Amino acid sequence: MNWFLVVIVAGMTGLFNEGMQLVLDVLINIQRTVNITDVITNACGVIAGYILFSAFVKPLMQVKK
Repeated sequence: MNWFLVVIVAGMTGLFNEGMQLVLDVLINIQRTVNITDVITNACGVIAGYILFSAFVKPLMQVKK
């Protein structure tokens, strides 16, 4: 995957999480608020996970082949 796609997927993951939170709050009143910083934090977490995967797991997978 290229970096542009990773950033897009990360942003969409954060938007999905917050969007579902908004929908659930409207439908069943879960007492949560939607916050843009949560979207950014979720996206950063996805990007950090991708970096860690690329640094540690990918090389191990290539060695086994």
